[in-house]
Amino acid sequence: MKSKLTIVAALVSIACTGIPLQAEETEIMNRKYAIVGVVYTQCDVEKGLLTQEQADDALRDSIKYNPEKKGAFEWATTSPNGKEAVQALMPYVDDDCIISIATEEQFMELILPYIK
Repeated sequence: MKSKLTIVAALVSIACTGIPLQAEETEIMNRKYAIVGVVYTQCDVEKGLLTQEQADDALRDSIKYNPEKKGAFEWATTSPNGKEAVQALMPYVDDDCIISIATEEQFMELILPYIK
């Protein structure tokens, strides 16, 4: 029985050491999602496809359907780093408001300095 307890304690310890890393990865993914959402709505506003009010409503809808990303959307729209990440992507947005970056690695290279 004592050896089982030791094994269980070791497994719990190993499992818990990965939690901060998983939380950080989740936060990065949420911020990435929020940045892209803000880029799309900002592009639509600039093209005259949406008013700023409609864009704000669209972002609120995204938060409503993805409440776990609320903090990421707030970060992307209010923090200096979030706003800079959005602006870093704007030159890569084409006429159809699609972000045209060749690879995920290039995308992450652009936004990672702002996310961390």
